[in-house]
Amino acid sequence: IKNWTEGVKEYGRFDGYGERPPEKNGDYAWLMHILKSLKRTGKAAVILPHGVLFRGNAEGTIRENLIRTGYIKGIIGLPTSSVRQAAISYIHG
Repeated sequence: IKNWTEGVKEYGRFDGYGERPPEKNGDYAWLMHILKSLKRTGKAAVILPHGVLFRGNAEGTIRENLIRTGYIKGIIGLPTSSVRQAAISYIHG
């Protein structure tokens, strides 16, 4: 998918982080969606590519705000090949 925003209905899940995730990279959009879906005392574990730790611009601003708010309690870097790539089918409609 070239643009993760296609067909997405907005209900405030990207508010409060200083920026909106870039349209062509949905890593932070996915993380922010997970955070918005949690209950107030909920917890989540999320696997994302290493690039999310180093990208700048909107993603850098979002990352700084996530850390500042205390939502991120820890980051674990997994070794290469520890998570196999999966071929996932999807329906585009």
